[in-house]
Amino acid sequence: MMATPTIAQKNINYTLEEALFVPWSDTALGRNNIPMVSEQDRTLLFTKGSDVRFKALPNGTLLLLSHTSEGPCFLLSPPEGPPPQHLSGAPVDVLTAIPIPAPNLPVSGAWDIVDFAMDEAQNIYLYEHARLEGSRAHLLRKLSPKGEQLWAKTGTINSDAYDVPSFEGDYSQLVMVNDQLYLSSYRYGLLLVGVNTTTGAMQETVHLSGSYGHVRTNGKQVAAVGAGELGTSIHWMNPATGQQAYALIVPQHQQGSYGLLGIGSGHTAYFQSPTGVGRLSEAGVPEQEFPFTPPFVSKTGKVYHWDAAANTVYGWNKGLLTYTNKLKLPKVDKKPLNTVRLYGVDEAENTYFEGRDHQHRSHFWSYNAKGKLQEVATDPQQFFSNRELQLKHKAVADVHGNIYLPVQTPKGLSIVRVNVN
Repeated sequence: MMATPTIAQKNINYTLEEALFVPWSDTALGRNNIPMVSEQDRTLLFTKGSDVRFKALPNGTLLLLSHTSEGPCFLLSPPEGPPPQHLSGAPVDVLTAIPIPAPNLPVSGAWDIVDFAMDEAQNIYLYEHARLEGSRAHLLRKLSPKGEQLWAKTGTINSDAYDVPSFEGDYSQLVMVNDQLYLSSYRYGLLLVGVNTTTGAMQETVHLSGSYGHVRTNGKQVAAVGAGELGTSIHWMNPATGQQAYALIVPQHQQGSYGLLGIGSGHTAYFQSPTGVGRLSEAGVPEQEFPFTPPFVSKTGKVYHWDAAANTVYGWNKGLLTYTNKLKLPKVDKKPLNTVRLYGVDEAENTYFEGRDHQHRSHFWSYNAKGKLQEVATDPQQFFSNRELQLKHKAVADVHGNIYLPVQTPKGLSIVRVNVN
C-alpha cells in the first residue's frame, strides 16, 4: 500500500514514489531494444532507451519482460512493502527470474509476445504471434514458475471472423480475473474467451456488438470503453457470465479525451488524457488528476514533480511529501513562458527548468531550494536529455488504483507509482 500522506499533503490529490529503478547498461546488451540481464555480474541492466514492458500484479509485484544471453525471461520484483523496493544495481537474486523457452512445437520459428499474464501460483501465460513472413499463426501457452511449458494451443489469425473451438481469430489481451484467465479482442465488438488454465480449453463468455477498447479489471469485474448511440460509455461486467453490472455514460465534454487505464472499487475508473492521469467518479467526472508532465527521479529515489497549475515543485521520499517550492516564473519580453518543464533537481534541491517563449525559443533557468531565481550554471542538456515519459506504452494501473509511469533518466529506468485516491 502507499505511504500515508503527511499533513502538508492535504491540498495535493496525488502521491508519487519510485517503485523500481534499473540502471542503464554502458554497452548495448539489448536485442531488438529489449532490456537484458548482465551475465557477468548478475545485475539487471537495461540498454539506454529500452522499450520496457511490465505489468503491475495485485500484490504490488511488477512483472517485467527482459532478456539474458540465454534467451528471454520474465523478472518478478518482490511484493510491495514499506519501504518500496529500490533495485539500483541490485543483484538479480533480488528478483525472481522465470525463463521463457522456445515453444515446444513441431514447427520451429520466432514468435512475438503480444501479451502476458500471471496467476496467483506464478504460472505465466503468453499470447504470441508468429514472426515468420506470410505466417498467420498465433499461440497461447502456459509456463510453470520455473519456465517449463505445460501446454500450448496454436491457431490461425483471422481479423475478420473468429471460431473459439479451433482457436481462429485475433486477440489483443490476456486478462486475469479472480485467478481465471480470459482472452480479449475488440475486433469483433467486445469478445472475452475463458481459458481453462489446466487444459487450455476455451469457451466464449462475452460478446457485445459495437466498438470497444481494451479491457481493464479490478480483480473481480472487467470494464471497457464503448462507443454507441448515446456516446462514449464505460461498461462493467462479470466476465464469467457476460452480465453487465453497471454502465457509465461519459459526459459530453469528457468524451474522446481519455483512455481507460483501470477500474477501482465501486465504479470508479482510472484514465489517461492528453494532460494527465487520474480518476473518474461514478458520474464520469474527473475527481483527481495528476498533471501529465514527466516526474524527475533523483539518484536516491526521491521523486519531484512540477505542478504547473500551482506553480509549485513537490518532492516525495518513499511516498511522503518532503519538499515544496512555490515559484514565480520569469517572463520574456513581458510575456509568460509556455510549456514550462522541470528537467533537473540536484543534491542541494536546486531546480532546473526549460520553457519556450511566444516565438518558440527555448530558455533555461534555475531556482535555489528557497525559490530564489538564479542563473543556470551548467549545460542544461545534461539535465534535459532522456527525461521523457516512455510514451510507446500507456501508463499501467493495478487493481488498487495505483498508476505506474515508466520514466527514462540519464542513469536508468524508473517506474514511478502514482496514487490519485
